[in-house]
Amino acid sequence: MPIFKIDGEKVEKVKQKQLEGSGKEKKVQTLIEKNLSAIFDMVFIGSEIWTNHGGRIDTLAIDSDKRPIIIEYKFDKSSTILLQGLYYMDWLVENKAEFEKIVKLKTGKDFPINWTSGVRLVLIAKSFDIWDKFAVNRIKESIELYEYTLYENNQLKLEKAALPKDFRSLPKTSITSIAGSTVEDQMNKIKSDSIKKIVNDLREKIKLLSDDIQETATKDHIKFKSTIAFAMIYPQKNQFWLDIKLPKSEVKKKFSGLDVRDHKDKIFTHIRYKEGTNIDHFVTLAEMAFQNTL
Repeated sequence: MPIFKIDGEKVEKVKQKQLEGSGKEKKVQTLIEKNLSAIFDMVFIGSEIWTNHGGRIDTLAIDSDKRPIIIEYKFDKSSTILLQGLYYMDWLVENKAEFEKIVKLKTGKDFPINWTSGVRLVLIAKSFDIWDKFAVNRIKESIELYEYTLYENNQLKLEKAALPKDFRSLPKTSITSIAGSTVEDQMNKIKSDSIKKIVNDLREKIKLLSDDIQETATKDHIKFKSTIAFAMIYPQKNQFWLDIKLPKSEVKKKFSGLDVRDHKDKIFTHIRYKEGTNIDHFVTLAEMAFQNTL
């Protein structure tokens, strides 16, 4: 669907912009790297990183869960980008100590890398063919495809590439031995049947907000994200907490009766579910936070 510029009561189609000259792929890479925090909520580690078994990784980063990220780019339609990305992903899994050295060398800091949740592979291209999308749908690893478009009004559009819905329910196959927490693992922490039902209802309602929302799990919570995480559920034995990417003042203004707590990260708010809480209030807050990521 094209983008339109609004002028009073008229709309005008915004034309796509083509990059000129050599190094088109590098221009896209530089743009993404300089804005990793805003676009993907990631910390930039390095660019053009040589591996010890050949090849250079376009971009290395760490996400908000301290998971290692590989980002690869192609200017034209992807052909070998998926295989190339998997090659680097395998290298990273087998060379964890080397990655940690690179992180310290590039940042001067010791980041506690979250290896338990596995490596994320992000592939960015003008477009992906159906074979790439189908392959990613079958692979259990954390692989994300994004198609980009540049426009004449200096706008960048990043859209997640996915198979038609009819294909998405096919079982996936793991090709590596990365072990991580699953949503089921997190749900099993809840011993109260009534709380488990409430959390499942909340999960489904959040996912229904958009096809672009992904649900993943870490060792202590269930996460919902588009390109950026906007909500997390922390299951406990007989209750749960919701972290929402909204300021505390905004949450209290919207729903004054919620059990709201301060969060160590001021852009999030910590909310405890208590008996009688209207779960639709949580869904409304999740939708507000999700819209802020668009």
